[in-house]
Amino acid sequence: EKKIRAWYRGVGHRLFNSSLLDVVNTVVITEGLVDSILLNQFGIPSVSTTGGSVWHREWFYAFINQKRIYYVEDNDEAGRIASRRVASNLGQYRVKILRFDGYKDKYDTVDFCRDGNTLDKFKDLLYNHSKYTFELERS
Repeated sequence: EKKIRAWYRGVGHRLFNSSLLDVVNTVVITEGLVDSILLNQFGIPSVSTTGGSVWHREWFYAFINQKRIYYVEDNDEAGRIASRRVASNLGQYRVKILRFDGYKDKYDTVDFCRDGNTLDKFKDLLYNHSKYTFELERS
């Protein structure tokens, strides 16, 4: 099961792995903690929220020094809403969104790896097929 429970209760949602933002200039934001952990294990700098599609506007400041920001959506309506919320907060022309169009409902990074896809294929999708929100609206 793709689930992690928070250790402490009552502290609210946090930006998982946010200290990474001080040492990289390209980052991937995922909807799930497990997705983020997986990408970090593969050498792709990643952060996530501890609340799925929760996003706090004040997190904008953590991303000020990021030159390239990617958001990997889960393939569902919540994922599409979350990616637009993040792109709106961090900048429509700063955040590129990777969608798993054509895959089953709720498909995500972990599912992509479970299906036997390679890291190179994921990187190709991420770096060559991610789109800005205005590009997604045209397609």
